[in-house]
Amino acid sequence: MNYVTYQVFFTNENGEIEYLPDNFYSEEKAMRAVDRLIKKGYVDAQYESIDVEVDDFN
Repeated sequence: MNYVTYQVFFTNENGEIEYLPDNFYSEEKAMRAVDRLIKKGYVDAQYESIDVEVDDFN
């Protein structure tokens, strides 16, 4: 079984890449988080998708 999670990241005030602590389980929610960061001045904010494979243990 596979599912996709999204991580949002941006460059912080120190010039370092910073990830939000939450993962998002829909692309729409990740896009909204990026939009909020851009409005706060983090113009390089973006998200990436991560495919997670979960083995069936049955």
